[in-house]
Amino acid sequence: QSSNSFQSALSRFNNELKSRQKRHIGHIDKNLTEEEIDNLVSDPTRAETYIQQSFQLVDVGDVLFFFFFFFFLPFIVAMMDRLVEIESRTQGMQKIYDSLEELRSMWHELHFLVSEQQEYLDSIENNVSQTKEYIAQATVNLAKAEKSQKTSRKVENKQKKDCI
Repeated sequence: QSSNSFQSALSRFNNELKSRQKRHIGHIDKNLTEEEIDNLVSDPTRAETYIQQSFQLVDVGDVLFFFFFFFFLPFIVAMMDRLVEIESRTQGMQKIYDSLEELRSMWHELHFLVSEQQEYLDSIENNVSQTKEYIAQATVNLAKAEKSQKTSRKVENKQKKDCI
């Protein structure tokens, strides 16, 4: 049983090694076909030799590229960090803008509702004014009626006295 687990582990290791070698060779030479890569990887020693030779054949342009890349890498990273910060701020400002747009929309809705209600308020105010005028007129009429009633009672009482 331990030899089976060893064989299984060895098989997984070899498969992983072949996968990595395929990936490395694919990055080194993009012109190779899948079949050529499989042929190289079928012999691990041959694959390692190919990879090492490829790194030895690096030309000056590649060296300058790597030097340029690694020299400016800190600046590139700093610029990327700054870009992330700017994007974060932009998202924050967008959220503020969206909130202000929502507030503006709510303000317009409130204005519409108040304008619509203003007609009802004006109508109520008119009715209250008319009612006040009617009450004042009614008070005057009641005073006249009371005076008229008192006068008519006096006349009745006088007629009753005259009749007796």
